Amino acid sequence: MLRHKVIRASFYATSSGKMPVREWLLSLDKQDRIEIGGDIANAEYNWPVGPPKCKPLERGMFEIPSNISTGRTARVLFFIESKEMYLLHGFIKKSQKTPRRDLELAKRRKKEMEG
Repeated sequence: MLRHKVIRASFYATSSGKMPVREWLLSLDKQDRIEIGGDIANAEYNWPVGPPKCKPLERGMFEIPSNISTGRTARVLFFIESKEMYLLHGFIKKSQKTPRRDLELAKRRKKEMEG
């Protein structure tokens, strides 16, 4: 049976065309990129996805956790609009709670996209 995406992932782009999440992903090891990409694809094909695969944050944003190499955890922050999953920010998580700085950056990018 052929499965179809419920939502489609797109990268946030700055006014100059830079895609920070894409650049961050490309800076990681290949195996880490594969792991994170698989977790994003899981959300695309199975939306809505709940914890532990996807966690709601504030203001309509969500995070996808990925267990990557050397026991680290990566996070991709995104929001959904019109069946589109906009990847706003990605980072390596160093504490239990999502750092305020990372959340604020994602919120600024979301606001910028909403006009």
